[in-house]
Amino acid sequence: MKFPSNVKVINVGFTDKVDYYMSASDIIVNKLGGTSATEIINKELPIVATEKLPAQEYYNLRYLKAKGVVESFKNKKQLKNILHKLINDKQHYNSMVENMKKLKTNAINDLSDIILSQEKPEYDQEYINKIDYSKVKQNIKKALKNAHKNRNK
Repeated sequence: MKFPSNVKVINVGFTDKVDYYMSASDIIVNKLGGTSATEIINKELPIVATEKLPAQEYYNLRYLKAKGVVESFKNKKQLKNILHKLINDKQHYNSMVENMKKLKTNAINDLSDIILSQEKPEYDQEYINKIDYSKVKQNIKKALKNAHKNRNK
């Protein structure tokens, strides 16, 4: 694919410098494994992903598309159109970034609600007695405060 001279595209392949490349990027074209998707969302980079994915990554794609943080493509033409739109339509680009910020903040709430709402956890009583729920809630509040602080930077 050909891109305008002001657009630099790098096909990195395997690297142990993921944070380095993400920090230098404006858009990520990637598959949607759980870890890579989480890293990309935490960097607040719009994601462009192929629709040809294994089952678990396909479910990640569906979920993240519904949250407005991923665009997907089936072929080169669609990929080119999506990249063109993200490069030239700042409102669309910024909307995806804002959706990532919401997703990051809500993830903490959602996860804590799921964990703390379990009616019949499959732990033995000895393990349950060791859990300090006040500390769990304190850590959640701290994480939320940090998320809000980082979002406002």
